[in-house]
Amino acid sequence: NAYKTQKAKEEKEEERQAAKEAKEKLYEYLISHPHMNSNLLYRKAHETLESHKEWSVVPERDRKDVFEDAIFFLSKKEKKEETELRAKQKEELAILLEDVKEISYKTTWADAQEVLSSYKPFKNNILFENIDKEDMLVVFMEHIKALELDFEDEKQKKICKRTTCSEN
Repeated sequence: NAYKTQKAKEEKEEERQAAKEAKEKLYEYLISHPHMNSNLLYRKAHETLESHKEWSVVPERDRKDVFEDAIFFLSKKEKKEETELRAKQKEELAILLEDVKEISYKTTWADAQEVLSSYKPFKNNILFENIDKEDMLVVFMEHIKALELDFEDEKQKKICKRTTCSEN
């Protein structure tokens, strides 16, 4: 009788462990599946994945919990990637603006957009395909401010040189 109880406990523990492993495998499968994203609904995922072993081996209730955990993870991951992409786009645009000689401290935003639309390094860079227009404006404004400061510094240096020269 003690043997039967012990054996039942062991079997129950093995089942619990197998269920835990199946849920972990499903989670890993979901977060790495190419069709998974944070906007996917459970029923759509079920339609797509019901024939997959990783999906079908986990009971429905547990599967929903694992799915929600995976969606939460993917949502955080997508937001982080979006933030990193925007930062990279802004950084690259700032570097690119340094090279565009047609843009001076007097250039308007409308003129800058026109110049950039015909500037090959901008047009041909896939990084800028979906760049946020507001981000572009912010980077442009920062660039113009820097150009204005440079211009004012140069102006001050010229004035100082003239006054120094005229004093001598």
